[in-house]
Order: sequence, then C-alpha cells, then structure tokens
Amino acid sequence: MQLRDRVRSAGLADQVRIVRDDLRTFDLPHGRWRVVANPPFKLTTTLLHRLFDDPRRAPDRADLVLQWEVARKFAAQPPATLLSASWAPWWDLRLVQRIPRDAFRPVPGVDAGWLRARRRTPEILDADLAPVWESFLRERWPPSAPPRR
Repeated sequence: MQLRDRVRSAGLADQVRIVRDDLRTFDLPHGRWRVVANPPFKLTTTLLHRLFDDPRRAPDRADLVLQWEVARKFAAQPPATLLSASWAPWWDLRLVQRIPRDAFRPVPGVDAGWLRARRRTPEILDADLAPVWESFLRERWPPSAPPRR
C-alpha cells in the first residue's frame, strides 16, 4: 500500500491510522479524529450524512474529494441546501480547489472538488440540539427570499 509506506517513511505511523473500510458501516471513533477520503461519487450524500449529522460523533476535520458541483453546492455561503444549513452550526464548509477529471485513473465524466469541513470553535449551537435544529429547518425550507427594496 503506497499510502501506508508514505506515512511510515514520513515518520507519522504513530499519529496516522489508515483505515480501508466502508464508511457506511465502519464504527466511527470516539474522541478527536480526522478523515481524508475520496468516496465514490454516487455515495457522497450517504457518507456526508454519516460524517456530519451527529456532531457528537463527528470528526474534527474532513478533507473530501467530491464531484465538483456537489462540493461547490455544499460550500456555498450562505448555505444553499437544507443539508448544508443543518450542518452550519457545527461546520465551516469550504471549497479548497477544483480537481480536473484527467487527474484520476480511470478518468471520470466530471471534475472533482476538494471540500474541507472544519469543526467550528466555538460551536454555534450545542451538539445535542442537532435534531431540533434540523427539524426547525425542515419546517421552513426553503427560506423565503428577502423582500426587494
């Protein structure tokens, strides 16, 4: 495994745990952790739910390579989707860069984007309020347009 060899040769083997598993079923760790992933594009929303829906079990940071339009949509400010709005009290979602499709083998049909999610410090809402916040948003989504002047 090239990644394991690189981590070992960089002297980071005692600080980095490489997990090759299915994030849909993997038992998420407790405490502080980070995730770096290039999930299959068709599983993006499922995996984002798994990572961010419960801020009590979520990583401190996630660096994700996603389909370009999806990464752009989730990084929009103000939040453009119900999901990104529901995660906003705990996460700062930023688009780091576009990655051209020809950087991958096999070459996918679309470009990718590097989405960085960092935990907000301090959090805007207590993590225990996540279900209440999501419910509040669902009742009011989409937000109404501001009045024109």
